[in-house]
Amino acid sequence: MKEQFDYLKENGVEKVYMAIGTCKMCYTGEKVYEFYKELKNGKPAFAYNIQEENGNIKDIFRCNFSDGYQRASRDNKNPDITYLF
Repeated sequence: MKEQFDYLKENGVEKVYMAIGTCKMCYTGEKVYEFYKELKNGKPAFAYNIQEENGNIKDIFRCNFSDGYQRASRDNKNPDITYLF
């Protein structure tokens, strides 16, 4: 996770905005932490599903298709391709 933030810093991003999203693929419906360069503008720079159990972090997964990614895909879709969402 630190590598993601470091990469953005190296590329001149000084502030990252977090939004709560929803997983749309692997863990459908579960909470995802989405990180944006501009709040909910475009697709997230990266997103994580942080699974908790009894208040403790159980596991952390990189989310590659949260609702932020889905929204960006829908906004930029090619009219010649049939999409399933």
